[in-house]
Amino acid sequence: MNLLVVLALSTLPLGQAAPLGGTQEPDAARKAALEEVLKDAKTYEIVLDGGAPARLDLHPQSILNWSSAERNDENGGIFVWMKDGRPEVIGAIWSLYRKASDQVVWRHGLQSLSQHPVTARFESKTIWAPRKPGVEFNPVEDAEAPSDSAQRRLVQMRNLAREFKVEIDEQTGVTSQLRLLTQPILRYEPTTGPGKDGAIFALNAGTDPDVLLLLEAREAAGKLRWEVAFGRLHFVALRAFRRDTKVWSVERDLENRRHAFGADPGRDKIYYSVVRPR
Repeated sequence: MNLLVVLALSTLPLGQAAPLGGTQEPDAARKAALEEVLKDAKTYEIVLDGGAPARLDLHPQSILNWSSAERNDENGGIFVWMKDGRPEVIGAIWSLYRKASDQVVWRHGLQSLSQHPVTARFESKTIWAPRKPGVEFNPVEDAEAPSDSAQRRLVQMRNLAREFKVEIDEQTGVTSQLRLLTQPILRYEPTTGPGKDGAIFALNAGTDPDVLLLLEAREAAGKLRWEVAFGRLHFVALRAFRRDTKVWSVERDLENRRHAFGADPGRDKIYYSVVRPR
């Protein structure tokens, strides 16, 4: 079985690129922005480093698109780069229209999901190069063993995802709980390594994902068990809990708002956010 399921929520169709700005009709501006987002994703060349560097394959379309609900000031997409059926890098690429200055700002946020060093180049310029593993998988204690049925495993993953709660310390100083999208934004089946089936769930406070929850049926001591890992797509402090026990946390990282595009000292971070000059 070769399983790769993309469940794109609120996905908008891509159209031909057009000049961006506040004077366009909303649908036309969104299509133009999403076309530019896809173009940026395709421009990246991302490789796993090691004895034999391996180039990752970009999934041909975004796995999740979003737009601001009330005004056409933010449009973005989530993309994955894969190897052997497993996502190794996930990225958010989005545009922000600032009406006061009539300018569009383009941001890229990249999170490693890999156990290997990664190098990302954009138009031959090294933008991001984390050396450490991007995520850490841990057993989901007391969880039911993964089923032999792929359909049943999806039900198990959805039920397990609901057991986790994630808090966000918002920029306003308020702490709130993120909302889980109950359908995974990506389901995948690795062809190498300990993972045999997996899914990525997104949690958010508004339109775009802030936290990624990964669940995988992984082999350990000759048996399959459920393991969980987390990734971030926001610079604020985040904490995950299961049954009131904290299982993951990251601190606020304001430097992720000030990185330079290429040759930046912070580009070795496992989560990296940067403005792309246009």
